[in-house]
Amino acid sequence: MTKICITSLAATPCGGTLEQNRGNMAIFIPMCQMLRKRIPDAELFGHLQLLDSSRQLCHYRSILHPALRPMWRGVGWRWEHAKTLMDLTRARLWRFLRDKLGWNSRLLLAGSRLAPFRDADVVLFFNGDIFGDNANPHRLRRFALDMLIATALGKPSVEFVGSPGPFQASPESRAAKWVLERLSLILTREEVSAVLLRESGVTGVPIVAAACPAFLLEPAPQERVSAILKEEGLDFSGPPTIGMNLTAHNFATSGGNISPETMDRWPKLKNYALVLQRILDQTDANVLLVPHAYYYDVKTGKDVQKNDCMVLQRLFELADGDRYGKRLRMLKGIYSVAELKGILGRLDMYVGGRMHSAVGAVSQCVPTVFLAYGHKHRGIARLLNQEKCVCRNQEADDVWAVVQDAWANRQQIRNELNEAIPVVNHRALRSFDIVAELIAEAKANGGMLAAKPDERRLQAIVEAE
Repeated sequence: MTKICITSLAATPCGGTLEQNRGNMAIFIPMCQMLRKRIPDAELFGHLQLLDSSRQLCHYRSILHPALRPMWRGVGWRWEHAKTLMDLTRARLWRFLRDKLGWNSRLLLAGSRLAPFRDADVVLFFNGDIFGDNANPHRLRRFALDMLIATALGKPSVEFVGSPGPFQASPESRAAKWVLERLSLILTREEVSAVLLRESGVTGVPIVAAACPAFLLEPAPQERVSAILKEEGLDFSGPPTIGMNLTAHNFATSGGNISPETMDRWPKLKNYALVLQRILDQTDANVLLVPHAYYYDVKTGKDVQKNDCMVLQRLFELADGDRYGKRLRMLKGIYSVAELKGILGRLDMYVGGRMHSAVGAVSQCVPTVFLAYGHKHRGIARLLNQEKCVCRNQEADDVWAVVQDAWANRQQIRNELNEAIPVVNHRALRSFDIVAELIAEAKANGGMLAAKPDERRLQAIVEAE
C-alpha cells in the first residue's frame, strides 16, 4: 500500500468543509482520481474536512487536525502554535533518535497531527494561491509549522500544483517563503507562479511548472445537465448565452470577508454592473450569472446561497436586472462542481471572476474572459495562449474592451482552445507521473529521498510530448 497524505492551508475549522468553494473540489476530485489511477494501491488521507459524499467519491480518509477542533477556538492561537512547536520538537527528536541510535519510536509520533505525516510515503500540500500574502497570518504560521514537521520526518514533501506567493505582506508570509525552501519539490500549476517564486528569492528547491488538475475534472453527464437546465427554466437553443461569475476578490480588498451591508462600500462593483449592462445592450446574447462558491451551514448540514450568490444578486440589482426580463438570469439551485462544469460547457462565452469557474469553462473550449485578481489568472491564460482575454484592472471601459473583443473573436478563440487544451491536459497528467517517481525513489531509499530532484529533468517530463 502506498500512503499519500494530502493536507492544505484550506483545511477549515470543525463545521466547515472544503466543498464550500467549488474551485477547491475542481482541483481535489481529479487530483485524487489521477493519483489512484497512476498509483493503483494508493491510500489517500489527511487533515482536509470533507462531507461523507466527497470522502467516498475521492476515497479520502479525513483526520481531524487538533487545531481544527472547536476547543481550540476558546484556548486561542498562541496555545495552538505552542502545541505545534512541541510536535515539531517531537518530530525532530524522532529523527535524531532514528539517525543516531537506530531507534524508531512510533509512539513518539502518535497523535492526529503527527501520525498522518509519520505514516505517509509522500506528503502533498494542496494550497492553491493562499500560501503567502493571501493567507490569514495565524493560520499561515500554524500550517508552515506543519510543513516543517513533514520535512523534519524526512518525508518527500511537495507543494502540489499551486500558485504560492507573493511573500511581502507580513513577517509570517516572508517566513513562509523560507519554509517552502525546505520542501522536496514545488509543482506550480502555471509558469507565471514559477517565475515569481524564483524572482522572490525562493532557492534551494526545484520549481517545476505543470498545469492545474482542474482541467481534468469530468463534467456531469449531459442527461443531468439537461435536467438542471429544465428545472431552472433555461433554454440554450435560442440566442447565444454568456455566463458570468463575480467574487468579492474582484472588487474588495477584504476579499471573502464581505456582507450585504458592506458590499456597497466598494465602488468597483458598479463597474462590473456597467459591463453587464453593456453585454445585454450591445449584443444579442442572454446572460446567466453562475455562483461557484456557497456557504456551508453547520446547523442544517447544507450549503446555502451566500458568498457568490450574495455578490451576484447585488450585481443584478445594480444592473437594474429586472428590466431585461428573461435575458438575465441567475442559477437558483445549489450544484456540485461537476454539475456546474456541465452547465458551463453549454455556454457560448464566459466571463469568470473565480479562477476555477473560468477553468471549468475554458477547459471545455468555451471562450473565456478572466477577471484577474491575482497572478494565477495570468498564468492559466498564458498556458492557453489567451493572455489577450485577461482583464488586468477593474475599470468598466477596460473590462468591456476585453469582453467585447472576445465576443467578436469567439470562434477564433474556440479554435485556439481546441489546439491548446490537449497540451495543457497532458501537462496536468505529468505531475502525477512525477509524484509516482518521487514515491518510488523514496521507497528504494528507506522512505527518504537521497537528494532533491533535478529540476530540469522534471520540467522536461512535464513538457515531453
